[in-house]
Amino acid sequence: MTPRAFFEEQLPELARARAALFPALADTISIVVEHEAWTLRLHDAATPVTRGGTPGAALALYFGADAFAALVDGTLDLDRAIARRAIGYAGDLRLLEQLGRLLQGGASAHGVRGTP
Repeated sequence: MTPRAFFEEQLPELARARAALFPALADTISIVVEHEAWTLRLHDAATPVTRGGTPGAALALYFGADAFAALVDGTLDLDRAIARRAIGYAGDLRLLEQLGRLLQGGASAHGVRGTP
């Protein structure tokens, strides 16, 4: 799955369907995969994902293509990816765990493993 399909099709649908799981999640996550950026506002069921980054986001993530693919297929080992510099970040990494819980939500195999 391409990053664009994930962020612009799959993730908004998941966020809307599972919005009740995160009523208090008011932070934003800015994600860059290679050279494309998106902002996640998981508390906003109407528009959970917007194209482009957001300066001052609570968490900014920078993914290489392989690390992003591992996130989407549920095999991302966060600690290992950070050590290999396949992921860079600034801000509260615990928000990635919250995103992983949203993605798992029951029927999905998505997941993130690590100790933020």
